Amino acid sequence: MLEWKPKHKHIREAALHLLGSPEAKGKLYTMGAFAEVITAVVNKRWADSNKGDSKKVTENMLKLAFGVPEKHGHMYSTALNIKGCNDVAVIGIGIQRLKGSARAAYIGRFNSLDDGDNCNAPVQKIPSLNRHVNKWRDLSVELERQVHQYIAKESKNKKKSKQEAAVEREAKRKRPSPEEIEAEREAKRLKHLEDEKKKIEARIVTESKKTRESLNALKQAEEEYRALLQSNPSLGSLSTRPSPMMDYSNDPNNGPVHLDTMLRFIYKGRAGEIPLPSTRKVVLVEELVDSSHFKELPEGTDNEKADETRERRGYHVSNFGVSQGWTPNGSTNNASNKQSTKEDSHAIVTAIRDLFGGKQCKFDEESLRYFAAFTSQAYGASDEAVEMIIAGWTKALFHQVGLDDISARDIANGLPSKSLLARLEVRLAADCLATRLMEIIDDGATFFALVTDHGKRAGMEHFVKLLCWFGKDKNGNETIKYHCIDVDTSNHTGRDCARAIERSLAIFTGQDGFEVTCITGDAGGGAAVQHLLPHLQRLGAVAIDCSKINCNLHALNKCLESSLQDVLGKQGIGRRTPFQLLFVFNQLWKRLKEEAGDKYLDEIFALTMNELATNDVWKDEAEKKFPQAFRELMDKFAELESEEDDDGIDGLVSLLTERPKNLQDPVFSRWQTILKLTKTVTEHWVVIYFVAVAVKQDTTSGSYLWQLSCALLSLMNTSAEPIEDENTLDEYIESFNDNNTNEGYDLPSTKEKTPTFYAMLLWIQGFAESYFDDMFEFLMRSDPVLGNGSWGQTARLAVERCYVMHDKLKELENGGWKNKPQFAPYLKALEKVPNAGDVSNAGKEFFNEMPEKILKKFRSIFEKHVVSCWCSDDILHYIIGGNPTLAKHFAAWLVHYKTNEDAASLLAAGSSSANEDIEVEAYEFPNESITLEHHKVRNGDIVVNIRDCMTYLTANADIDYILKRRFVKNHWEQIMAMSIAEETVDLFDEDTWVGHDFTSLKEAVLKEICIHPVHQQRCENYVQLAALISQTHVGEVRRTARAIIISTIIRLFNKEALEEKKRRVADPNTKDKAKKARRVEGADRTELLIKFLDVFNDDVLKAKRHLGEDTYGAIKMHVSNKKSKMSEEERKKRIQRFEKSIKMTRTEVKAEQSAGVDVTATMGGRVTLSLLQKQYTCSSCKKDPDRDCTAEHCAMAAVHEEIRFRQIKMKNKNWKKELTIQKKRDVLRKDELKLVAADGDKAKQGIKLDDIKDIKPQSDKMKAMLQHQEQLRAES
Repeated sequence: MLEWKPKHKHIREAALHLLGSPEAKGKLYTMGAFAEVITAVVNKRWADSNKGDSKKVTENMLKLAFGVPEKHGHMYSTALNIKGCNDVAVIGIGIQRLKGSARAAYIGRFNSLDDGDNCNAPVQKIPSLNRHVNKWRDLSVELERQVHQYIAKESKNKKKSKQEAAVEREAKRKRPSPEEIEAEREAKRLKHLEDEKKKIEARIVTESKKTRESLNALKQAEEEYRALLQSNPSLGSLSTRPSPMMDYSNDPNNGPVHLDTMLRFIYKGRAGEIPLPSTRKVVLVEELVDSSHFKELPEGTDNEKADETRERRGYHVSNFGVSQGWTPNGSTNNASNKQSTKEDSHAIVTAIRDLFGGKQCKFDEESLRYFAAFTSQAYGASDEAVEMIIAGWTKALFHQVGLDDISARDIANGLPSKSLLARLEVRLAADCLATRLMEIIDDGATFFALVTDHGKRAGMEHFVKLLCWFGKDKNGNETIKYHCIDVDTSNHTGRDCARAIERSLAIFTGQDGFEVTCITGDAGGGAAVQHLLPHLQRLGAVAIDCSKINCNLHALNKCLESSLQDVLGKQGIGRRTPFQLLFVFNQLWKRLKEEAGDKYLDEIFALTMNELATNDVWKDEAEKKFPQAFRELMDKFAELESEEDDDGIDGLVSLLTERPKNLQDPVFSRWQTILKLTKTVTEHWVVIYFVAVAVKQDTTSGSYLWQLSCALLSLMNTSAEPIEDENTLDEYIESFNDNNTNEGYDLPSTKEKTPTFYAMLLWIQGFAESYFDDMFEFLMRSDPVLGNGSWGQTARLAVERCYVMHDKLKELENGGWKNKPQFAPYLKALEKVPNAGDVSNAGKEFFNEMPEKILKKFRSIFEKHVVSCWCSDDILHYIIGGNPTLAKHFAAWLVHYKTNEDAASLLAAGSSSANEDIEVEAYEFPNESITLEHHKVRNGDIVVNIRDCMTYLTANADIDYILKRRFVKNHWEQIMAMSIAEETVDLFDEDTWVGHDFTSLKEAVLKEICIHPVHQQRCENYVQLAALISQTHVGEVRRTARAIIISTIIRLFNKEALEEKKRRVADPNTKDKAKKARRVEGADRTELLIKFLDVFNDDVLKAKRHLGEDTYGAIKMHVSNKKSKMSEEERKKRIQRFEKSIKMTRTEVKAEQSAGVDVTATMGGRVTLSLLQKQYTCSSCKKDPDRDCTAEHCAMAAVHEEIRFRQIKMKNKNWKKELTIQKKRDVLRKDELKLVAADGDKAKQGIKLDDIKDIKPQSDKMKAMLQHQEQLRAES
């Protein structure tokens, strides 16, 4: 089989193209002859079209193109279709010899490879090459293109010899000095002048010859003229002046001159010109030197000295295109456009030298803005590192373009210093703030949402404030915009956090119409949103009717965390819970990766899977310990092995080799990490188990990996033990009746048992897939109208989503979860969980109660943190922007109540009884089902009953309060129109606006409701960012400046650049390319950021002009002034408190009094518990621990006497015999802990049982162990 390489594609296609000619049919050529044909055809066309040098196609090229081996040991052949005909080509090594030579490579074209005559046809000789060339000439256009591409590619890819490469490197390395360059230039100039001189001399000889001939002719004409005058005296005398030329006059006032050409000349350095009609043959010198023909000299150069200089000046011929002229030596003749380019280049070089010619940075404000914007992305680097990077790149640039005369000191002085870089960040932050303020003004925004989050990262407190408003992007699309105001520090009290926010908003609240109408924050801590909002309202920092939303991601995650941890236990050292199992597995995986790398982890995973597929001992162990997980894995093996297509093979390879990747620490506070790892562990349970087995056997006993493996295996092996039952199976079955048969009570288990934690994790996985994942993902979605970038801005849909969460949770409650397919694996695993006699034994009794307890706890937290938010009177009206049907009935509910209330008020006013209460009839929601658009996630369409939904949402609503909300009052007419419209009104579909204009209500939903985030994840991202921008321990001012820059420039740029990248790679035929553009990197990122900053610079200038110097100055002061920060005020208050405390009356408490010194066991006075072991016990006590021992230094006797001396009460009367010495040591350890706790030393109150490593001996025998301890230490 011949191997064809892609690099020879073009020459191969050229050969096959030529074979398509009728001339080639049925013929067999040697590769050499065929190469001559190709060369001749191509060069024939090139010669006809004047394409220059010919190109040669060689036999070796064809052999390489068709993969012909160098050694012709066997015959090769292959067939392929030839474009344009039905024949096939055959290429191979022939068996015939040409003129006694070795076997030759051939190429030909036949009707069929089975045609023996053709295969053995004689090699075609070409007696007349031109005949073939002429007949094949029509094919040469395509042929030329293919050959040209191949030769060009080969010449480009041709590797240089080592010697050539070395010479080239040496030439590049040795740059000539300026003196050498100048000398070379002068030598070239002199050579050029010499060449020009020779040309001029040759031209003078030629012209002189012509001139002599002309003078001879003139002389002859003059003699004839004289003879004529002499023969005719009446004609007058001969004049030495020439006759006046026709249509010529030296006087410019004599009218237009009509001449054929102009004679331009240089005489003694003076330029002149004289008209020269075509009829005139001779111009005398007298005429040329006439001063009227010379051009005017420059001012100050019409003198004798200048005349002498001009006469000495030499000239050379200069070419300008096809024209020539005389040019003074020392100057050149340049085109005006090239001269302009040179002048511009000179101006640029001069400007660069001037820029680096001082003692400090001279860059202007706009240029420095580029510096700051680019360096702001290097927040992980120190200022010194950034300074060095800029200096190094500048020097490299100057060296490359030959500006080596700019010294190192000049570069150092001309570039920004560390202090200037710091100031530039603050200046750029002020510019960013100004452009954002200008953007708000251009958007006409008056309603704003505030998002806050407190966090401690990199050892620093950060209080992030994010501003949200509705506007339009640069393409005119409606969107939600964001701006990080600052990340200034603050303490955690609601009052101080409110004051910090007030200061941060000061620069915005001064603008007309600016009002914060809603706020989102965390529900925990001192700065919780419910505590923060009243303080903000009191300060006037937000609207008096400002609404609040607690972060729903936190709320939903709290539901999961509290319910699972309350029922299944927490994570932690020494705990035996499913979450500890997840943690230990992840630690083992991380440690293996850290110690040996990803590739090692891949390999041991694949080795374990292969061993599991063949090792019968492992299979038996897996079948016994976790039968369900093992059988599912074997079923996958069997299924994939039965598939004979590529998908089956790929799936099997993936199953055997692809290990779990991208794992994160399973912590409830890190959203979704518990659930993702749960799925990973249940899916790979079997292989994880045997990886731990292999690692334990591979590592040293007691090492960290060994400990992790043992801990993981212990947790994975945990299963309930069945209770002992003396009844036979028949007796057991007969014992069932209606009174004792409970749901979930099964037959006794077989020897196969489901691991306890495996079953727990399966239920958690089922809950996540059937409920939690859908609810969590919806909260992270973007608004369907506002599109990408508005994730978390689904407040208008969140009220109805609250009911969906309630309804789906209700479907799981009261055993409903059993009907969900996601719980089928758990129910199957439950079949092999035995009855263990009590819930505390974690048998079937435990699992029968577990689901309902989890769901009950989840429901209580859900009602507290989620329902209370979306069903609150401040938020409930958000449903107007949601599902059109639900919005219509909510509007009808309001209108119905308002109409009936007004009627009731009128009736009450006319009633004779002042105390008579007139009830308002309740609005009845229709008993109909609808499908909620935009709510489908993974588990199908969401269908709700209107009556159930609206009744649930409005059950505790204060309708009078809702009617007084500003949003409802301002848009009451349109709400009424929505309620009575015959067709359901969709605010975002104008086709449904029949007979009424709902534009203002739609805009109100976008500007007042959609701006309210349902969670604070975007703000949380800035808390994470605060840790990054603080890596170099910059101060609070610069941290805030960096946050503002990243919020205004980098994050906006990232979004726009990615969209531009997708537009560039998008291809109608390959749409998948656009999806792969995840981020912008390399040259694309640099290019697009520069373009972004070009526009940003224009925006800054516009903002400064509009805002004015006073406002811009206030912005700059707001960003840069450390004294304006809330942290500065808090620091001053703490100083004042400290000063007062210094002067307070001194009081001494017991906690500060001396409590002695801890003398270690090494120094004496304490016995190490590890010394009290069986190996240090006498042989008699080992046989009979209850005896009275008199042996010296017997550990068992010392322990017994110490317990008795301390008067420790033992529950077991036979404790001396039944308890091991380890258990007895633990008794002493606990008693010692009590003594430490009773000591009153506050510093020791945090000591735990595991911290007690030694005891202070009280009995004589234990004190005697001190001597034995010293003896053992001396021996070691």
